[in-house]
Amino acid sequence: MTRQRNYDLAVSLGGACGCSKSLRNANLQFASFPFDWLNGATLRDRADLISCGFAGWLEDGLDKRPEPDGCIGESHWQDRRYGFGLLHDFDRKTPMETALPGVKEKYARRAAHLFRLVGESRRVLLVWTDVPTSPPASDADLKYLQDAFRTRWPNVTFDMLNLKYRAGVALKDRLVREKDGLRIVEFDYKDRREKAWRIDYRRVGEWLASEYEVDDYRTEAEKEKWKEAVSGHEYGRYHVTNFLDYVYTKFRYKVYRHLVKSLQRKGVIS
Repeated sequence: MTRQRNYDLAVSLGGACGCSKSLRNANLQFASFPFDWLNGATLRDRADLISCGFAGWLEDGLDKRPEPDGCIGESHWQDRRYGFGLLHDFDRKTPMETALPGVKEKYARRAAHLFRLVGESRRVLLVWTDVPTSPPASDADLKYLQDAFRTRWPNVTFDMLNLKYRAGVALKDRLVREKDGLRIVEFDYKDRREKAWRIDYRRVGEWLASEYEVDDYRTEAEKEKWKEAVSGHEYGRYHVTNFLDYVYTKFRYKVYRHLVKSLQRKGVIS
């Protein structure tokens, strides 16, 4: 069944990784884009990076930031020009200066892939999800972002979806506003199963899949490369290189988290 909201491409813009996870869970995103795993900065900062083609990205240096709860073996840094938080790009063993060239190359590759796919599309859905770790988007910010894409690609239609967090409002009672290709949907999408503030990307993904559709634009070779990248990312999180070590290490980590939560509930640790 073809849904009413059909696009050639859906692009996650942030404010953090829950946006991309939701799109992937809905089978709407099939490639890695520059803003998938970043937090901080504003929607206008993202628009300005699109307008300048990512010129000067990460050239002003990085500042060290504390690792948030749930961060596994990763080192958190913040870029000085825009204030983006890079949570998933550096490990704790490799010096930042040593890893930085590879990180720059990765983002250049993702930006080039994004620009190519947008240029080959007719209708593109841009998605921004409000989260506490990034400044919320106003209607003016959303239009500024749309205009940045429309100026760079005047022959492409760009619609914008903004999910706004509204505590206590169930998905079935969501508040919706639509005008000139901009759709703002407000409801409570916080994952209650997590102690830290996170988007319930599975529930959001199921809703997105019920209303939106994007054809899989990947070649067979790209699909295989995607599978390898997903496996490599999971292995990298636990610093292992094979499936058996991955299962064993992930199991140990889950036991550790369960023990910590149990001690916290009993007041043994804070």
